[in-house]
Amino acid sequence: MAFINSRQWRHLAAALLCAALLPLTACGTGTSGEPTAADKQMSASPTPTEQPVSAAQTPAPQSHVEKGKFGDVTIPANPTRIVGLYMEDNLTALGVTPIVQADQYDYLGLNTPLFNLYGDSLEVLLQAQPDLILMSYWYAEDKLGAFGKIAPTYVFDWDWAEMDWRAQLRGLAKLLRKQDKAEQALQEYETKTAQTKPR
Repeated sequence: MAFINSRQWRHLAAALLCAALLPLTACGTGTSGEPTAADKQMSASPTPTEQPVSAAQTPAPQSHVEKGKFGDVTIPANPTRIVGLYMEDNLTALGVTPIVQADQYDYLGLNTPLFNLYGDSLEVLLQAQPDLILMSYWYAEDKLGAFGKIAPTYVFDWDWAEMDWRAQLRGLAKLLRKQDKAEQALQEYETKTAQTKPR
């Protein structure tokens, strides 16, 4: 019997998770991907109960300070250009497209450059212009100084590779203020795996 290590299990679970979320991106469009005539008519017709939302009702996202392995880090408000080294699958599940990959994750279908964490050059990372870098502590200590000059760099205070992938997803979601996205992704995953179980 072939045994699957913890990293392979994490990748398998992430592949299933991403597959479960694919149908969500097609909602609200016709078969061609374009809005249907009914969609256009509905969007053009105002709803009597619609009210303009004031700025007071929807406060702008705020930066926040989080304590990481090597001290406090200010997490930018609503970061969009995120580097999450070896966390690409979890970022994708949260609706975030990582701007570089530490490895080639074919099942994610990412069209982003590879970044060799153990190489000497930071050129790829510099060109990507991240506004946040996320790392696990076991490979971060000797990189922190250089990365911190490029963007705020948060180092998780736990061994990412050995954690249950659900805990990884929830921990990342909490940091990025995307807890709702994480729970939605997990529910979609549970539904998908239940459908694929032999009856």
